[in-house]
Amino acid sequence: MIFAEINKRKMELPASFIDYTRALLGDEEYDKLAVALQQEPPVSIRLNQLKINHSLSDKVPWSSEGFRSEEHTSELQSLR
Repeated sequence: MIFAEINKRKMELPASFIDYTRALLGDEEYDKLAVALQQEPPVSIRLNQLKINHSLSDKVPWSSEGFRSEEHTSELQSLR
């Protein structure tokens, strides 16, 4: 099965995880987490700037060499 097909499936969390996480976070925060887990995850990449000349501008906050990619397929293919 290819990665894109796996991502399209809804995540089914174990009841024990749901109960534990809801107790830990509270109803409001757990509901936000549950919604976020059902969405398409954001794509980010780290580029070795010594090897690749890039034109991506949407930096991620957790890495000086990381970039967010909304249109990841076309942008990543252009970096080859």
